[in-house]
Amino acid sequence: MKFKNLIFAFLLLMPAASFADAMECKIGPLDMEFGGNKWLVYACSDGKSIVAVSAPGNPAMPFFFSVAPKNGSYTVAGEGNGDKTASKSAYEALLKLEKRDIEEIIKKAKNA
Repeated sequence: MKFKNLIFAFLLLMPAASFADAMECKIGPLDMEFGGNKWLVYACSDGKSIVAVSAPGNPAMPFFFSVAPKNGSYTVAGEGNGDKTASKSAYEALLKLEKRDIEEIIKKAKNA
């Protein structure tokens, strides 16, 4: 019986723990160009990550990328239904960003 109570308590508390670590990416935006198209770039609340959202008129629209630190480097992940060529060229440009570039984007977004 104690085991069932422990599992029940764990299941109740687990979602609360995951929401406590939720990250928001609302700082900005900056108007930037990646892969020949315009993107709205926001800094995230962790102070280390950014999100790029396809700007109006961007053929990749709707699409977004997240750029976040992982294992000492940055990962780029994206999702959307727009033009794949436009999103691919932006993806390749985002992959080339170095830590100092991302830090500069975050700094500018905070002042936008």
